[in-house]
Amino acid sequence: MIIVRHSYGLIKCNHFVLFPTFINFVLKIKLMKRIGLLLVFVGFFSASLFAEGTAVWSLVSATKKINKNWNAYVEAELRSHPNFTGGMGYFSFAVGTNYNICQYLSATATYVLIDRNTNGKYTSDSYITDYWGLSHRFHVSLTGKVKFGDFSVSLRERWQYTYRPERYVAQLEKDMLTLREAALVKGNAKHLLRSRLQLGYGINSINLSTYVSAELFSSEKLDYVWYTVGAEYKINSQHALDLYYRYQDEPSLNIIGVGYKFKF
Repeated sequence: MIIVRHSYGLIKCNHFVLFPTFINFVLKIKLMKRIGLLLVFVGFFSASLFAEGTAVWSLVSATKKINKNWNAYVEAELRSHPNFTGGMGYFSFAVGTNYNICQYLSATATYVLIDRNTNGKYTSDSYITDYWGLSHRFHVSLTGKVKFGDFSVSLRERWQYTYRPERYVAQLEKDMLTLREAALVKGNAKHLLRSRLQLGYGINSINLSTYVSAELFSSEKLDYVWYTVGAEYKINSQHALDLYYRYQDEPSLNIIGVGYKFKF
């Protein structure tokens, strides 16, 4: 028994009670330190994301099963400008079809209508205002996929063609007050080969599918690469949610992606 003298008298303290209390107090301090370090790390990580440029991409899709091997789908996607400068910068609507050639191989064909926002810019003697412009995109893909237990490996090769018609946009003098003759933005057509290697791992007990991938975008040379890590949660046979982080190397961009998928 330990006797502690207090100005109000004697207080009897059992050391078998005080010692565990002291240990719990120390553990709480250590836990608070760990939480504090975690918050500092998250803060630095978030700051680095926004320092390089961060965008949010969201996608909603609906897929209709036509028969055992064939389905059709529609998709709508919305993307922000990096760090939300200028708000939303991209909207697309896609319609496509997918056919399972065999157990290991599938083919896809898709048309995408894109409405993209281009930020205003200065030229040598004027300022071209920001504008929205339509583009048309077509792509076809072949995907090979094999499974090893809960793991899967897939390789997708996609040819992509994008055409942007020419258009006239508003143009100002450098004083930003005087309107000039509209500027002509020339049309553009671009072919790309997209090669994506993906590794997946399914956690069937909680209806979760995780994945990592690298996708190369090449025209006459390697243009840029997407590195992605994400997870898809299957709510039920019809509904699923997708969340991923993607890094684009050129130009450098961090992407937070969310998606909702509906099948019927």
